[in-house]
Amino acid sequence: GRIVERAVIMGTGPMGVLMGLALKARGTEDVIMVDLDEDRLAMASDMGLTARPAGGETEAAFFQSCDLAVDATGVPAVAEGLTRYLANGGSALFFGVCPQDARISISPFEVFRRQLSLFGTHSLNHNIPQALEVLSRMDKAAIGVVTHHLEPDAIANVISGRERLRAMKVQMSLQI
Repeated sequence: GRIVERAVIMGTGPMGVLMGLALKARGTEDVIMVDLDEDRLAMASDMGLTARPAGGETEAAFFQSCDLAVDATGVPAVAEGLTRYLANGGSALFFGVCPQDARISISPFEVFRRQLSLFGTHSLNHNIPQALEVLSRMDKAAIGVVTHHLEPDAIANVISGRERLRAMKVQMSLQI
């Protein structure tokens, strides 16, 4: 396939960051993570990814310049905007889980004229061996996606809003 030199990933949740780290491990030089959440952008930056705030300035900076644009948010409006980031011949990946009844508007003429590719992926469709191989090349970066190990009482405090965490992925730990 085509070499991905620059990728933009919309969404810095755990799956988006893992996608970014996987792309880096597979040789993508410039991986741009875009989100509204400043804490998550800071964590992505700490992991060696380029972090940019969502908005017009970022869109203008990377307009039609990426080989790959990924939605990792599951927000239909974000998925709809992926083609704005694609260079001619680029690919858009629908990776986030949008609502099943969601619909977006894409110009078939633009896809034709700019030779764009649109595709989707599901995390459990026969790709576990390849994912494990890429994870083995990520060194310890992937471990950093789990930022907290909390007991059930502490998780309840976070869910209720009594405590705020600068977190990426929170794992519940049970002591038996």
